[in-house]
Amino acid sequence: MPPILHGLDIDEDRVDELLDQVAASDGAVLYFHGGLSTRSYVEDELGPELLAHYLDPAELAGRVPVLITYDAMRIDMEQVRALLGRTRLVRAAGWLRRFLQRDRSDEPFEPEAQLTTIDAVEADEDLARSVALEALEGLGPVGLERPTAFVFGDDFEEPEDALLRRVQDTLFSQHFQLMSLQTEVERFLAEEDPLEAAKGLGPLRAARIVYRILQRYGRGTDHGLVATIAEELMRGLSIAGVSLTDVAQNQWTMVHRRARRLWEGERNAAQLLQGLAEIQGVRREERQRFRITLVSHSAGAIPICRLLQAADDTDLQLELDIVFIAPAASFRLVSESLIRTTVQVTRVRNFLLDDAHESADHLLGPLYPRSLLYFVSGVAERDGDGDMMLIGLDRHMQPQRAPYCEPSHPPRLRGAFGDVRAVWWRFGSDELVHCPDLNSPIGRANDGTTHEDTKLPTQTPLLSATLRYLLTS
Repeated sequence: MPPILHGLDIDEDRVDELLDQVAASDGAVLYFHGGLSTRSYVEDELGPELLAHYLDPAELAGRVPVLITYDAMRIDMEQVRALLGRTRLVRAAGWLRRFLQRDRSDEPFEPEAQLTTIDAVEADEDLARSVALEALEGLGPVGLERPTAFVFGDDFEEPEDALLRRVQDTLFSQHFQLMSLQTEVERFLAEEDPLEAAKGLGPLRAARIVYRILQRYGRGTDHGLVATIAEELMRGLSIAGVSLTDVAQNQWTMVHRRARRLWEGERNAAQLLQGLAEIQGVRREERQRFRITLVSHSAGAIPICRLLQAADDTDLQLELDIVFIAPAASFRLVSESLIRTTVQVTRVRNFLLDDAHESADHLLGPLYPRSLLYFVSGVAERDGDGDMMLIGLDRHMQPQRAPYCEPSHPPRLRGAFGDVRAVWWRFGSDELVHCPDLNSPIGRANDGTTHEDTKLPTQTPLLSATLRYLLTS
């Protein structure tokens, strides 16, 4: 069986089988895939390619490779409900606004008719209070008694199975609405003058979008004209209260959540980590070599950061080294994990595209002329103000580039526990490797030119050779 472990499953026999192999070896190499990879893709395509190149067991100096999946792309009801929760909130808020203004409106207010449209029937007290507060926003000092009397009523209860069926039915209609929204965004971006075209969105919405674009240019956090316009259109356009940004952030939040769950309880990944710590502890006492290396591509850096946090929480005594390839981890997450960990990290090598190639790697062609990591920074990461700092983006890793080098740059973007870039200064400049780099010696030389290519050894043979050297030297 290929050395693939489905980290979120609970399969004691599979974990024991892998630990037996590792115990008879000189160590382990754990690989974490990106956020767009599914189990079947890792099993059928990516895994075999990696195992045929730099994760070839025969060439890992006696160590065992283990590819760990974490269901980054699997959609479940928890994810659907999180997305539709915003729709319910916005629709319920709209209903409450009409209720609060009923005495001033010429339109007749019919509560029974409105109840069939607001989807607040499942609301608990906290959600109801949030709905009420949002409904009151901008209306001045109006009491909560009238709206909350309706929201808290007993008639809003609904059996769980009926609720889930209704959410599933809503998902299909939501899908077509979002597809329509994407078409609308593409139409705006296709205009010769996107700012002029944005006027069709309505004066208030267009003004907010233009203001955010100008604000980001003023701060120096723009991602180029077309990419910045695209990001702000995705943020500003919505259907039923759901924008493309909401969809992207919902998926990205799920990646974070599952990366954290890998290391909880009896899950395969957590049990594997516990077993590796025990084996390494025995070898340490016997003064025998046992090396653990963590390798990740893109979003795979997130489960590595969560691993460090889990090891600290459970007082695991570990010694390991890390290889990040185009990492999609934020400065904030790295600040809360790698910066603060008690795990003995011997080295951290970070391969990242230089900004020229990152900017030339167009995720959606002319519609979004920046890379996947730019999209994560500008759209997918919550609370990033359109430019969440990532350790895989060259523009953020440059030590003297404004505004990122300024102490006034918000801690929630740059991390609250020291300058994350100091990790690579501490280990030496050789640990920060820009792609491509055709002229450096083995250990740094690579031919990665796009985010996708850095994942595939067949597309980047020089990078593959460098990774093989790092894992065996």
